[in-house]
Amino acid sequence: MIELQNSDCLTTDEVAKITNRSKNTVYRWTRNGLLKSFKTKLRTVYIKKEDFEKFLIEYQIPVN
Repeated sequence: MIELQNSDCLTTDEVAKITNRSKNTVYRWTRNGLLKSFKTKLRTVYIKKEDFEKFLIEYQIPVN
């Protein structure tokens, strides 16, 4: 099991707010393999900050 530290990961809600996109768009990015993510036993989806930063650069997504 992956041990989480709040500073290392973002939730889909946080990514949606940062990118000014809907939560459904963030789920679509993860489902299509554009944005790496993982789920916990409670089915919460997390994105590592490192992967999120790479995603922003690769796809030139503007942030708030």
